[in-house]
Amino acid sequence: MTLPLALQDMVAPGEPVLGHWRPALGQFLKGFVMAGGLTSLLLGPLTLTQGPLVFLATLILGVAIYGFIFDDIFVWRARRADHWVLTDRQLLFCNDRGDDDPAALPLDQIKGFAGTAWMGLTLRLTDGTKLRMSYVPAPRAIRAAIEAAQSR
Repeated sequence: MTLPLALQDMVAPGEPVLGHWRPALGQFLKGFVMAGGLTSLLLGPLTLTQGPLVFLATLILGVAIYGFIFDDIFVWRARRADHWVLTDRQLLFCNDRGDDDPAALPLDQIKGFAGTAWMGLTLRLTDGTKLRMSYVPAPRAIRAAIEAAQSR
């Protein structure tokens, strides 16, 4: 497994890499369409009396508007270059675009999980803050891998 250059120096010699995750376009699209579709369905009954084509157009337009109003499209553009690397000691992060500095989070600073939503995984840290791993595929599997690494 080839690590991003920003993270190669952060992994000690002999430190095993247990996982490497990146945001997936499919995860983003699934959450984007689901959230936008649900928003449109709430507004849809207002247009249902106008006929099925108007209702369908409202759903499609609602998804597109949702993406721009809540900045989901722009969040995806910023997060799509993220790398999350799990070792037996730490969770590492970097962004290929250089938007964020590389960071290392010791596993003992992860207190728990705030949930696994369809759009990512949220970690609760010992200092009371939360850290979101956006649009990663299989958030439950990532959670299990982090818990397994913590119990080593």
